[in-house]
Amino acid sequence: MGIIYKKLDVAQLTKDNTVFVTITRFAKLFNLPKDKTFIVPSGEMVKSLYYAKKLCNFLIKKNITRQGAIVAIGGGTVGDLSGFVASVYLRGIDLILVPTTLLAQIDSSIGGKTAINYKGIKNIIGSFYPAKQIIVDFSLLHTLNNKELINGYGELVKYTLLNQEIDQLYKYDEYFNAPLIQKCIEYKDLIVSSDYYDHSLRRNLSLGHTIGHAIEKCYNIPHGRAVLYGLYYELMISSYLGYLNSTDLAWARKRILDISPIPKLHNIKNLVSLMQYDKKNNFDSINFVLFIGNFSTKEISLSYEEVTKILQCL
Repeated sequence: MGIIYKKLDVAQLTKDNTVFVTITRFAKLFNLPKDKTFIVPSGEMVKSLYYAKKLCNFLIKKNITRQGAIVAIGGGTVGDLSGFVASVYLRGIDLILVPTTLLAQIDSSIGGKTAINYKGIKNIIGSFYPAKQIIVDFSLLHTLNNKELINGYGELVKYTLLNQEIDQLYKYDEYFNAPLIQKCIEYKDLIVSSDYYDHSLRRNLSLGHTIGHAIEKCYNIPHGRAVLYGLYYELMISSYLGYLNSTDLAWARKRILDISPIPKLHNIKNLVSLMQYDKKNNFDSINFVLFIGNFSTKEISLSYEEVTKILQCL
């Protein structure tokens, strides 16, 4: 997997055996060739068997061979769909990712996880399939509105809790802090390189995601904001269980509350039932990766009843 920091040059990527996958805004912005561009809508609906089938049909229609490539220009949903199809079409063709959001640049584009949703379950069908190349163009962040930028801050705050160097570079409201973004990318790439298939160290990156994914589905809000909320409530669980002292809790909570107020959880029983699909779980328990201070985490298992009781107390 090659990560390149440079301004996007579409002409260098436009080849006979290559197709682009993107949203309408970027197809127009970069003047992508219409006959080689597969347009998808924005949002989580893209990560579906329906769009995977449509993209496969497009590749067949364009006679893309095993030496071909998909160039995905967009956020995490565009990358996930493109990566999944690239991994299964002709048993694998090249994938080039051009992440256009803060969330995609520091998280979803790095690590080779591809997935689509099925029967209302997030990321239930997928593969590990690294991109041949990831082009990180920091200037693309200037195309985003404030809401889209803040959607990346859940993952960014997560990194500050896991890595001291990232924490030292972090300043809230500096959306275009290229050294900070690059450090996040390098940190995730290092973790992934040591644990590609998510068996040990890489699981630390699930901080905030057990509750976050459930919040995303239950309340129908964007992934990045859901992770921010999930991170907050998992901090509270860590404190409730005695793993996180009051000083570290206050420091971490301030990081989150500087970005957004945190809504009170409701429909908790439904929220907990959605957590059963988290990939870290074992049978009748829910697994959490909790922040315990000093850039460290602890993985624990709780029963559905214990999780419900704790969340009702928070």
